Amino acid sequence: AEEKGVIGHDGRGSARRRAEPLSLHRTGSSNDEFSRGRVYYQRVFGVGPPLVIRSGGGYNPGVQEANVKLIAEMSWQATEEYLKKDNRVILPIGATEQHGPHLGLGTDFIEAEAIAHGTSEATGVAAAPTLNYGMSFTNLSFTGTMSLRPTTLIAVLEDLFRSLYRHGFRRVLVVNGHGGNEAALGSAIHMVSDDLRELQIKTFSWWTDAEAYRVVVDQMGPQEGSHASAGETAFMLAACPEGVDLKRLSGRDAPVRPSRDFMDIRRFREKYPDGIMGLDPKNAAREAGQALLDKCVEICARELRSWE
Repeated sequence: AEEKGVIGHDGRGSARRRAEPLSLHRTGSSNDEFSRGRVYYQRVFGVGPPLVIRSGGGYNPGVQEANVKLIAEMSWQATEEYLKKDNRVILPIGATEQHGPHLGLGTDFIEAEAIAHGTSEATGVAAAPTLNYGMSFTNLSFTGTMSLRPTTLIAVLEDLFRSLYRHGFRRVLVVNGHGGNEAALGSAIHMVSDDLRELQIKTFSWWTDAEAYRVVVDQMGPQEGSHASAGETAFMLAACPEGVDLKRLSGRDAPVRPSRDFMDIRRFREKYPDGIMGLDPKNAAREAGQALLDKCVEICARELRSWE
């Protein structure tokens, strides 16, 4: 059967769907939100997750902003031409793991990709394809979670850095969407820093960045945990509302307290049986998530421009 909106194939027999606008609930009668920038999707079947594109001008459904540069859609020649003008690149990384009963398994990489693509639009810096898998051992007791071993993730990141460097990229902003990646990311950077002398790397994780997380607190009050709780739920309501099902929430609070216990697979499931770490996210608002996404893009764009 013919897919609605299909405009071609990716060369491997997978249909490619035409970009369609997101349907979001309006909070008022004004059309101002259409001119402030919107989030919409370009689904690429058989290639990867939805590509999150933020339209910075008026609402223009189905048209990708010209300033967004996605290496996944650039030929090798186009990439070579880009490198003659700019050696910066954005590398989003995430994970495929449980995020409570109400958020999709792709939450971490969807959020990282939303930030990366928004930053590309804001700066014109190319965004590399998203690494959708990370170190998620703690969540393996939840169905659907897929994890790389720490040594595997270190090797993958090191190989990616070396590949980018070989082609001429010298400044890499890693947008990380998953806390479990941080140790491996730091190790990979150490592994390449001695012999790739011209390589500069910056990293950004929204929940550990004080400026970004301040948006969550200002919008929704003090938090006690950031995994599948209010901040992350609001972020997903803005970036991928199709991946949110608030009806599945139980209303349970699971505040995160300081502890010296090592959080292994069994201990995590016992302490957080539904997968949520933090307060009940039932009051998460899309507007707060959009403000968080906007702040993350602002910070990452500023970091890239400081390299100019």
